[in-house]
Amino acid sequence: MRWRKSSYSGDTGNCVEVSSDHRKRVAVRDSKNPSGVVLIFDRTEWARFLTDIRAPTMEASLACSPMSGSGERLV
Repeated sequence: MRWRKSSYSGDTGNCVEVSSDHRKRVAVRDSKNPSGVVLIFDRTEWARFLTDIRAPTMEASLACSPMSGSGERLV
């Protein structure tokens, strides 16, 4: 699996890494703990998450579009 960090991460060390090597899934992990928990989302859930965090106010977007909460946790 190839992991990448956002170009917006900076050098603070507070970032997540994403891998989309899966055909229908996106994996997310904490860059400070690469051997820790990996969260797996299907592409629909990931697209919704990206839409929500790009919204002017995330709370308003989440209120209009409740997340299913079906993210899978991979240890």
